[in-house]
Amino acid sequence: MTTLEIMATSVDGVRTAIYGGASRIELGQDLADGGTTPSAGLITASCGIALAAGVPVMVMIRPRGGDFVYDADEIAVMHTDIAVARECGAA
Repeated sequence: MTTLEIMATSVDGVRTAIYGGASRIELGQDLADGGTTPSAGLITASCGIALAAGVPVMVMIRPRGGDFVYDADEIAVMHTDIAVARECGAA
């Protein structure tokens, strides 16, 4: 079985991904900066649409653009972002 994951940065992008046959959606923001964690509002709205279509939503967890070396404060933020994303319905 092939998985088609499509990146989306908006509710409209989620709808387009589903229409295009996505079997999974990766949700993020600020792709020009390498991608960051989307807002709780965007996660909630996107999960509502995608889950109704049977498509799981994976959320990018990244507090900022730039390198991938995080300090303790950024790691704490990422832990909270993961919890919020799950509460919003993300896989």
